Amino acid sequence: MATTTAMEVQATAGLSYTSGPDTSNLLTKILSNLGMPTTTPLYDLASVTFSFVAPGDSVKFDYIFASQEYLNFTCSQYNDVFGFFLIGEGINGAPIYNSNATLNTDTVNIALIPGTNIPVAINTINSGSPPNSSYCLQANPNYVANSVFFNSNPFTNVTFGPGYADSIVNFSGYTDVFKAQASVKCGRPYTIIMQIADASDGNYNSASTVAVAQLVESRIVIPVVVGSSPISHPKNSKACKFSCRPFCIITP
Repeated sequence: MATTTAMEVQATAGLSYTSGPDTSNLLTKILSNLGMPTTTPLYDLASVTFSFVAPGDSVKFDYIFASQEYLNFTCSQYNDVFGFFLIGEGINGAPIYNSNATLNTDTVNIALIPGTNIPVAINTINSGSPPNSSYCLQANPNYVANSVFFNSNPFTNVTFGPGYADSIVNFSGYTDVFKAQASVKCGRPYTIIMQIADASDGNYNSASTVAVAQLVESRIVIPVVVGSSPISHPKNSKACKFSCRPFCIITP
């Protein structure tokens, strides 16, 4: 998913695509939390939405965030932003119902810098340079330390010349593989909204690649003596009535 065309993601592509301004309340809220004005314009918004019923107690997605804003426009108003929003009830242990018996539906951004609650954006995860930048310090006080998760990909391709990236992608920097994850309630419906946008202008683009998606199934193992080997039972059997899997195992 990118704020540009598929062709421009390649290392031999230019930097021409732009559209907008666009609107995203979800991304604007992230930028506001990172110290950017709520009036910051968004360009080249890309969005993917899908729904699922949780087959287990957690969801996990491996992804990479990359951008052409690196390295020259780090720690500036060009704070391109990405969000991986999980919508539903019971996320990360939250109660399913409010005190008045209505559903407690949350929208949680699970695209975070590892070990933190800080969203992924240009000003939160980068090379750590320039140091002591007010833009980056406001977004992430530990942005220099978090630069260990960043990979530089300068536009100095020896084959195609200056202006083209060294690797097969047309982005001058990218993160390590991050994991967007959350605990959920087995059997409940959820929605994922992935969004990415250029902030302040659309001149340089960003992208996120989701490599692996895991909707982790849970297994209930009920210790009941039945012969000498495990026995599979259908989900609607009494022994398995609390399992979200299509079968569970009864062990000797």
